[in-house]
Amino acid sequence: MNGSNLTPRDKDVMGQVAVKVEDIKAKAKVKLEQQAQPPKMRPKR
Repeated sequence: MNGSNLTPRDKDVMGQVAVKVEDIKAKAKVKLEQQAQPPKMRPKR
């Protein structure tokens, strides 16, 4: 897929997908960190 022939809407959709993927990765990472550390060390906001 060539970036030059994408419509702005296509780029917007791809951007949203990328944001979702990053969000899922971040949540998974936080979950792993919470499991790895005792709850006392991570005060809840």
